[in-house]
Amino acid sequence: MTVTVYVDILFVFNFFVDGILLLLCALISGLPIRPLRLSLSSLSGALYAVVCVFMPFLSSILFSFSMAAWMVFLAFRARTWSIFIKQLATFYVTSLSLYGLCLFVLMLLPGQNRAPMFFVQDALFLNVSAGVIFLSVALLSFLLKLVFHTAKKAQNVKKSVQRITLSYDGKQKTLPALYDTGNFVRDSRGSGVCIADWEGVSPLFSGQNSRDAAIFSAKSIRFFTCSGIGREETLPAFLMTLSDGNHTPEIRRWVAVTNKILDQSGRYHLLLPNDFEGANQYGDTVH
Repeated sequence: MTVTVYVDILFVFNFFVDGILLLLCALISGLPIRPLRLSLSSLSGALYAVVCVFMPFLSSILFSFSMAAWMVFLAFRARTWSIFIKQLATFYVTSLSLYGLCLFVLMLLPGQNRAPMFFVQDALFLNVSAGVIFLSVALLSFLLKLVFHTAKKAQNVKKSVQRITLSYDGKQKTLPALYDTGNFVRDSRGSGVCIADWEGVSPLFSGQNSRDAAIFSAKSIRFFTCSGIGREETLPAFLMTLSDGNHTPEIRRWVAVTNKILDQSGRYHLLLPNDFEGANQYGDTVH
């Protein structure tokens, strides 16, 4: 089988693909984007691809790895070996992800019956169109954005979670609590109302659910309407003492209890109101 390779097209194609990979690598790693360095690095990769056509032995694993390391160093100039290794690993993961997506897109598109790869002597080249490449890049960018958005959201939740000890009727239970800026539920004095799920606070009560707890409670209860936990519902609330264990004054707050699970992954079982840090101004400090 005779394969015709157009060196100019190969050069331009690799220049842009390498540039896209380096750009994605910079975005993933949170590195500053320096167009000149990225261009020089992409130029190095494109020239290497062309040279491999005439000297296929340069496409060996050793030379390929060395070229990838040079491109990453030229583009980002890592100051330490550990940072450089992370950048190089990110570059390889991005490259392999793009390659896998190209094969996936080839399988989905009709009429793509050509081989995804070909050899020129001993050098291996990817045999896909520019359209497939850029469609794969768009798909990879979307997936990366989705992954990082999810990771960032999980990290923000983790940073906002603290341990709160609830005391009620002589019993105590320490729960992971999320500081919820969207919790505007207030009692008659204007103090924010906490929301807990039954799974977290059940050791403080008798019964099988929050309704049973309200029926069997020997202390006064109130009911609050909450709309931010799936659908609007009226929840029974119990006056509890809250402490964060950091030598800050204990406070009393109404804690509304829902039978729903607040977080399916179990990261928190209690939602703190958005005024929780300023609780003392309402006079609910326990002395």
